[in-house]
Amino acid sequence: MAALAIQRMTLAVPGLSEAEARDLAQRVAAGLAEATGLPDGAAIPAIRLDLPAGATSDVGALARQIIAATLRAIGHAATGMP
Repeated sequence: MAALAIQRMTLAVPGLSEAEARDLAQRVAAGLAEATGLPDGAAIPAIRLDLPAGATSDVGALARQIIAATLRAIGHAATGMP
C-alpha cells in the first residue's frame, strides 16, 4: 500500500470563520488519509494548487475539491506531467 506523507499544507481560504477553517482542515486531512491509488515511492518536494475564488461556500464541497485537486497534482508530479 502506498503511503502519503505531507510535511506541511497551507490553505489560504478567505471568508471562513475559525470553526469553518478548522472543519475544512480536518475534512481535507481525513480525505487525504483515506486516499487510495497513490504513486509508490514518489518524492515530491512541493505542489501548489489554485482553485477558483468563490468555488463554493459549502465547506464539505470545498474540502472535496481540495482533496481531488491535491490527488491530481500528486499523480501528475509523480509521473512528471505538468
